[in-house]
Amino acid sequence: MSEKRKKGDDFDWVAARWNCSLTMVFEKLKAQVKSDVENIKSRRGISWVNEIEFTNNGNNFVVCLATASPGNILDAVGFTLKENEILITDKRDGELFRAIPSIDDDGDCILKVGEKECELWQVRKKALEKLFFRAA
Repeated sequence: MSEKRKKGDDFDWVAARWNCSLTMVFEKLKAQVKSDVENIKSRRGISWVNEIEFTNNGNNFVVCLATASPGNILDAVGFTLKENEILITDKRDGELFRAIPSIDDDGDCILKVGEKECELWQVRKKALEKLFFRAA
């Protein structure tokens, strides 16, 4: 047996998976993305021409990069709670990727993006890095 394994044969994988439900993961992801937006805004300061904003619409939330003049969105990333997955889209609602909650072999809550198992921070980075770090 692998040394990495931290769960025994009596590990309650059903409870672990229940606690990693689509709705719970989506809400956690939403809170973390909102925190990421606040973090990048505090680091960028007021010298940046473009604004980064978080908008929550319940089963959908969006992070936008916009100019100071209203209505001029340069880029955006949307996160939408679907029936069995979280859909991440660009500003034209084009699919960037899909994330499906599961638990890994160690019993930790992860998101599957294609065949890759990702932690929530990795999904947030994949979705937001280009938007956060593009030139002003």
